[in-house]
Amino acid sequence: MNIKYIIVSLAIFLSSCVSSSKVEDVAHKQTETNTLVGKVSLSKLKNSEFKTVFATGYNNYRPDPSSIEKLKSIEENYSITVVLGTWCGDSKEQVPHFFKIINLIDYQKKVNIICVDRKKQAEGTNVSSLAIQRVPTFIFYRENKEIGRIIETPKVNLEKNMLTILSR
Repeated sequence: MNIKYIIVSLAIFLSSCVSSSKVEDVAHKQTETNTLVGKVSLSKLKNSEFKTVFATGYNNYRPDPSSIEKLKSIEENYSITVVLGTWCGDSKEQVPHFFKIINLIDYQKKVNIICVDRKKQAEGTNVSSLAIQRVPTFIFYRENKEIGRIIETPKVNLEKNMLTILSR
């Protein structure tokens, strides 16, 4: 009787392990399916699964007013590429802050948005040429030459780090 109990218990245990493994795989695939990948517009980013996180981060962020005023005075001869993962915690925090700053300084020029998967790849985009190791990465260009980056989390805050890079 004890041996039958052990065999039945073992069979139940093993079948539950297999079932939970399959559930985790399905959940992972579903999560990856919902991830934005490739070049996207700001409106697509704001209307994706990133929508709630974006709105909350954007609305709650209070940038440094002094830095914002200084950024407004910088000549707009630069462009910015934002590489992010909609699955990434740092992207969820920093990207809405970044676009709040962009809106406050009324920067209407070129901001490219590239969403990557967990392997830091994106369809239709040569992300490897950007040497992305962590996301988000904000790359600043002047006359098509990179002048600086903010990688993952700013040293002070985004607006002060942007000011340092764009004042060069």
